[in-house]
Amino acid sequence: MSTGARKIHFIANCVYGNHLAGGDIHFFEMARAAAEAGYKVNFFGGHALAAHLKEQKLDASQTLTEQTQKPDINLANFRGQISLFLDYFKRYRGTVRQHATIGEEDVVYATTDYWFDVLQMPVMRVPKAVANAASCRISEKQGMRMVGIVDRDYVSGRLPSEIWEITAEEWRARRHVTRS
Repeated sequence: MSTGARKIHFIANCVYGNHLAGGDIHFFEMARAAAEAGYKVNFFGGHALAAHLKEQKLDASQTLTEQTQKPDINLANFRGQISLFLDYFKRYRGTVRQHATIGEEDVVYATTDYWFDVLQMPVMRVPKAVANAASCRISEKQGMRMVGIVDRDYVSGRLPSEIWEITAEEWRARRHVTRS
């Protein structure tokens, strides 16, 4: 496959410390595969991401989304969790400011498209803490519906969580309408 000068962008603002979670590792593996397929790879993210990119030895550039790295955040208390949220929001705003660097022919990694089009999964189910109303609204705006409530463990402890769902057929119909 010839990708020419096309670039694929990964939005990785959730990398905030010296540890990695499953989603972070997934991003790195996707980026590695994209680079091997001939794409130029770029990550949007903060200073903590830069250290991980170097450690992963990825052939990728980075669009920095923060001026300075926040010192270690103590997630064991409420103040630390608020600090983490504000730190993430700072990187998110940095991404929005840098959005114009994404070219018309570039690709932005889209998790839902990948889930249905590449992995060919029939259904996507996503847990969202009930207290995180903004996150639940995102799922609703994406055409998902709430199908159940369960208790799940989060950094802040055990919380009631809504399970949001959309089928591949529903996603494709919605995507077709929004792209037309």
